[in-house]
This record gives sequence, structure tokens and C-alpha cells, in this order.
Amino acid sequence: MSILYGRHAGETIIVVGNSSSLNEQNLDLMDAFTTLGLNRILAFYEPTYYMAVDQSVMRDEHERINETTATRLFYHGLMNSKNRILCPGPWVSTGPMTGQADPRAKTGPIHICRGGGNSAYEAVQIAMRMGAVRIALAGVDMYWPPGHPSHCFGSGAAVGCKLPYPDKKIEDFALLKKQYARGGIEMCSVSPWDTPFRKVMGYTPLEDL
Repeated sequence: MSILYGRHAGETIIVVGNSSSLNEQNLDLMDAFTTLGLNRILAFYEPTYYMAVDQSVMRDEHERINETTATRLFYHGLMNSKNRILCPGPWVSTGPMTGQADPRAKTGPIHICRGGGNSAYEAVQIAMRMGAVRIALAGVDMYWPPGHPSHCFGSGAAVGCKLPYPDKKIEDFALLKKQYARGGIEMCSVSPWDTPFRKVMGYTPLEDL
């Protein structure tokens, strides 16, 4: 992971999650920026960097993962012998992740937020270590709309996705935003959805980044 530290100093980096709010946005606007896409995003968008931290993603998405031109980042705990066969190199290890880490640290383990972790929260820390001065969150809402698909690919529950303790996750993101602001790093949401998460993060339309 250290090979990526500072690589994008002074840039805006967009962390691209999988919320169905992405279906309401012009994703081509993100091409002007460095992007860090997560989990099942490859069916919809080709990011600069791609990160997977979940076993089910490796199982279901390995063909797309092998085809992507993005630099691939994998949580090191995923890369057992089976997944090394499914997704051979090159790839970069995120290193360990733990709830005891400091999310402001520029080296060492990545911090996991409460409620079982969240890949976007972890990706924000990687963007910080890459040197970003602004980190925008697209497709990250901490909200599953009733009666509508939860994710850009359809039903998250159908592929094992969960959203436990969203309030705690939003609180942890809010704290991270304050901590990073003290270090001169801005965080914002570019989601078109007016959610509690967007209210906490602050909103900048994607076209205005």
C-alpha cells in the first residue's frame, strides 16, 4: 500500500460506492478525476483504482476484476490461495484493518468504523494517504430506499449486502470529516439524494466539483 502514498497529492479523489443513487448521475463527469471504485462498481464504471474487501465480491466479480484496467486494491485478508487463483496479480494489498486504528494515520492499519465496517469509510482513508485534499463520495448514502433497489446493480440483500447500524456509521463519517478538515482535507457528498448522510457530509453537485 505504501507505494501509493502521496501519489495524488493535492488532487480531488472520488470514492465511488454502489448505491442506486448512481443511476441518477452522469458518471462520465467523474472521468476528470482520480476515482476509487468499490465492490461491484465495475459493471457500471471503470475507475482509476478498484478496491474489494468482501469475499462475496471476489466470488461474484472475479471475471470483471480480471478484465479491469484499474489498479486493484484488495484487503489482504481476502487473498487466500483460492482468491489468488481467481484474481492473480498484479494487485496491491490494503494491509490490515482494525477498529483500534487511528483513521488520521498516514501509515499502518486502516480504521474500521462501527457496525461491522464500511468499504467507503475505509476507502476514504486510502484516498487521504494518496494525498487527496478533497475527497468526494458518490454512490455512498447509508440509505436503502423502501420499495426501490438499494444498489446500482439491483437488490443488495440478494447478494449478501447489509447495512447494519447506519446511524453509527454516519456518526463515524461525521467525525472523520471533522478530523480531516483540521488537516486541510475536505470531504463532501455528490449524491443527488437528500439523506441524513448527505446533510452530515455537506453537498457539492458532481458537475460543480
